[in-house]
Amino acid sequence: MVFSNVLVTLRISNLLSAHGRDFRYRLTLSTTLDNLRQGPNILIGGLDNCWTLSAVAPLRFHFVGADRNQFWIVDSKEPTKWDRGLNLNLQYGAINRDYAIIARIHDDATGRVEVIIAGTGMSGTAAAGEFLTDPVQAKELQLKIGPHFRDHDFEAILSADVVNGVAGAPKILKTAVW
Repeated sequence: MVFSNVLVTLRISNLLSAHGRDFRYRLTLSTTLDNLRQGPNILIGGLDNCWTLSAVAPLRFHFVGADRNQFWIVDSKEPTKWDRGLNLNLQYGAINRDYAIIARIHDDATGRVEVIIAGTGMSGTAAAGEFLTDPVQAKELQLKIGPHFRDHDFEAILSADVVNGVAGAPKILKTAVW
């Protein structure tokens, strides 16, 4: 399991526990569609999570380039703009910016609500987890989405500066609400 995914899982677990919510963990490779149909889901990780890649594929903001060299977040309204990505050949310490998608969607395949926390790299995933579990940053997202935050599906692209493999404060670049 990727270390950033573990950090995000711990943050989310602490948040859910603080609100008295029950939860259970499943690793990506041992998760089935039937598992995902049993309740709301939080999908953590980007390139390393096939369920995340599948869930965001039809969305406005989605991942492309899941090959061995590059991995990007693309906005389907700007399909030629490929500047939110990560060169997978760089050493971890050489990465100076990472990106992430956060989303809450009603997934047709599962019939359930899914929350997605997924970076182009490990730092992006860590930054997205920090963003969603920090009340101040979560409030910023609520303000961007509008007064019916709880009633709408949404997704957002985040960016974070990275220094020596550690993500700085994430910032919202774009949002989409439906």
